[in-house]
Amino acid sequence: MFDGGQRVPYYENPDRMDKILSTLNQTNWAEIKEPTDFGLDPILAVHDKDYINFLASCWTEWLDSDSSISASP
Repeated sequence: MFDGGQRVPYYENPDRMDKILSTLNQTNWAEIKEPTDFGLDPILAVHDKDYINFLASCWTEWLDSDSSISASP
């Protein structure tokens, strides 16, 4: 990721999620729940099916093409 032309670490990562969850778990108002699976219907209601199909396979296709190049930092 770049900020002002300088390469900086990508801030959306598992460590950030752990920090957020830890902070939320210390409150008395946040309740962390397992997600509910609503299937693809709500997603397909707002996104094109071809786009969803692309997302379902793009990571594997990326790795198959050249796994030495990172798709994200």
